[in-house]
Amino acid sequence: MGRLINFKPLSPLTSSPLRILYNKTVKRAIIFYNGDLADLTQAKKYIHPGDFIICADGGVRHAFTLGLQPNIVIGDFDSSSENLQQQITDQSIKTIKYKTDKDETDSELAINYAIEQGYETIIVFGLLGTRLDHLLTNIFYLANKNADIMIIEGKQEIRVTQKALVINGSVGDLVSLLPLLGDVKNVSTEGLQYKLTGADLRFGYSFGLSDVMTEESAKISFEKGTLLVIHERI
Repeated sequence: MGRLINFKPLSPLTSSPLRILYNKTVKRAIIFYNGDLADLTQAKKYIHPGDFIICADGGVRHAFTLGLQPNIVIGDFDSSSENLQQQITDQSIKTIKYKTDKDETDSELAINYAIEQGYETIIVFGLLGTRLDHLLTNIFYLANKNADIMIIEGKQEIRVTQKALVINGSVGDLVSLLPLLGDVKNVSTEGLQYKLTGADLRFGYSFGLSDVMTEESAKISFEKGTLLVIHERI
């Protein structure tokens, strides 16, 4: 069923066992999209010295609000106000500017840059917004990337994965398993209220929605497919 990945705490400074491993030897990129950030204080807990901060155009506003200086801002700059662009210039922040008439979104360009630069772990903020077409495109785009990418939205940690994994959390946390790009075959789980053993999750159906952790870790394995895993902390 593939290699098992154990996602451990992001930070040794926090007590939560839910965050991905913080390891100084791992190259990590933080990407701010230009969507909404549900909880700024929660977002800041995931960011550590040495992280490489990438902003997709107007996502730079989130970095500035958190008191962070981005390493680079990428996009066509149609969603960055004049004030934001002046701040970027004043702080001598590196930019890569594209034409507005382009084939990729600013978010896709930011993800591609992080992968091309060899970042082993990518954490994305600001995925949600008012544009449903952008939201769906962003999720499906990540489904086609062979990279360790986590999306943070408030108390939710979201992964698109083709590999088995372990979620570390607390009893009572919610976990949803949603098939992407087709059915997910031979799914087995441990540590969840509704245990699966060799089940197939059908694309477009709610069978894997809103399961509950009964232990401090939950194991999820499957034979084939792409799975959207949403872990919501209580």
